[in-house]
Parts: sequence; C-alpha cells; structure tokens
Amino acid sequence: MSCNASVDRDLAILARADRYNEWLRGMVLPYCRGSLLEIGAGIGNHSPFFLARCEPCVLSDSVEKYCKILQDRFGAEQRVRIQRFVLGERAPADWTNKFDTIVLMNVLEHIADDVAAVRELAACLRPGGRLVMVLPACRWLKGSLDAAYGHYRRYDRQAVRGLAASSGLVVERNRFFNLLGVFGWMFRSHLAKGANLDQGQVTLFNKLVPVLRAAERLAPPPIGLSLQVVLLKAEATVPGLSA
Repeated sequence: MSCNASVDRDLAILARADRYNEWLRGMVLPYCRGSLLEIGAGIGNHSPFFLARCEPCVLSDSVEKYCKILQDRFGAEQRVRIQRFVLGERAPADWTNKFDTIVLMNVLEHIADDVAAVRELAACLRPGGRLVMVLPACRWLKGSLDAAYGHYRRYDRQAVRGLAASSGLVVERNRFFNLLGVFGWMFRSHLAKGANLDQGQVTLFNKLVPVLRAAERLAPPPIGLSLQVVLLKAEATVPGLSA
C-alpha cells in the first residue's frame, strides 16, 4: 500500500473500528499457527493478535515509515523480526519453506502481478502451511476508493481458484463476507466518488458489526465486500517456480 496522508487518515479511522477489526481477525486467526509472516502489516493494527498466537513472527511492510512504526512497537520482542519487503519482488532466500502461516489482509490487490506474488509466497510456506488472506471482493464494485488506495483489482471466487491453481496450492476456504459493506462501498465509491472513507459511516457500521456477524453465521451471503481465503500448501514443491 502506498504511504500518503489520505491512506494514513483511513488507517487511523479503521484502527478505531474495534468490532470490524475483530471481525476481520476472526476470518484469519483460526488458521494461524506456528511460524508466521505478516505481509503489509502497516502500523500493526492486527499484529499483536498474531504475536499472541504464533512464534516466531516476521512483520513486514513495503513502506519504510510503517516498518519504523512496527520496530518501535514490537522490535524489542525477541521472537519478532521486522523486515521491509515489497510483495511482487523476490523474497529473501532464507524465507524459502520457512513459514507455517502467511497472512495478507487487504494487500494482494495492490500488486500488479498477483499470480507471481502468490507463487513467491507459496515457495515461502512449509508443506502443510497456509496462505491466509482477506481480499476485496466483487469486481463491479471497483471505483474511486479503489483508485485512491492503488488497487489493481477486486476479486471473485473464480479468480481465487485461478491463483491457487497457478501456485500449486489447494483452496481450503473461499467465501464472501460483509454483505452490508457492499452498499456502503457502492455509495462512497460510486455515488459520492469519495477518495476517503467517511468517518461517520465507518462508526455506524462498526456499531452494527455484531448483528451482521451473527446474521452471516446463520446465512452466509452470496456476495460481500470481502473474501475470506485460505490456501493450503499440500506438497513440498510448487510447480512453475524457477530454481
């Protein structure tokens, strides 16, 4: 994710949306175990919860400013390593077959060649390891907010299956969530043509999250603002990777 005042503002707004953040983490944490790599950790909104569940942990971001914040917050912990990493570039050699879990929360959409990026991450997983992601969903929702955030794309379930197949990974979870968010995103990104989140809208949505979560547990939605994705590395090698 790019680093600018607009993005920083929205990160701060989302950091205060405690119920929404808990919902996002609930989509990820049950699949986290062992050694963990967080890609695009940002200012560390979710990182403490990963650290409480997994070790050792590598927290990474492409933005030097965010890496400095992560270092200030978590650098003193012996089981934590902070490393700048640009997804889409070659991963460090010592990451090969290293991690049991790799987490990306709204990150992959910022990468031009997402297929190559997922292949690179698959090579960093140990056999039996999982790539756990939250992705922006519904291609037709792409609008002004996506442009402001530097999104190359939004995803559907078929695209997720394509990413898995091209990387030698197995789809374990591929489901929509946050149906109400579709309408909020449509209003803000298509009707209002906004380049930022609306704080009042986020605050109201955050209050409604417990009801939304309960409803979607009973009846999983056919579409949603986001996709919960879990890809499993079932084999020791990943086809298509150069030596």
